Amino acid sequence: ALASLLIFYAAATPDAFNNALARLIRPWEYIPPLSATRLDVSPGDAEILAGESLLVEAVPRGVIPPNAEIIIKSQKAERKEKMDFEGGAFIFQLASLASPFAYRIHAGDAVTRNYRVTIKPRPFITSVRIALKYPDYLGLPATEQGEGDIQAVAGTEVNLSIRADSPINSAVLRLTTEEK
Repeated sequence: ALASLLIFYAAATPDAFNNALARLIRPWEYIPPLSATRLDVSPGDAEILAGESLLVEAVPRGVIPPNAEIIIKSQKAERKEKMDFEGGAFIFQLASLASPFAYRIHAGDAVTRNYRVTIKPRPFITSVRIALKYPDYLGLPATEQGEGDIQAVAGTEVNLSIRADSPINSAVLRLTTEEK
């Protein structure tokens, strides 16, 4: 009798049956319940540097709900914030992040899993070495200097050695000139 009931359930509502079966077989995995609204979330789990901002975006599929909220849970508290709807997606900007947190999104009958955001400390520059090799026509020896402004004649080769307290994947060097 139970087998007949399960077969009837599977034939009558295959989506609900498959969803229930997946949740039963993989209880450790987040399998969203069936809902009229589905949400594609970015960035999902994330790792960012301290002080940076994070833009969370949830693109609804299926029934588009009139509003959405993001639930942000830190070690100290949980808060709910309204998300704005722009360009076909619900968005929320988190600014100047300093500590790790988790978030999930609720829109219509859809609720996402919890996503984790970890915060990495910013690398700190521990030393800067500037080596200057002047053009040959000047007859000057190569010199080294510590941190500070680089002042040299045009054609001077400048070699920077920068050390940080942790590995850096990439960096940007911005050069400015001061008009006098």
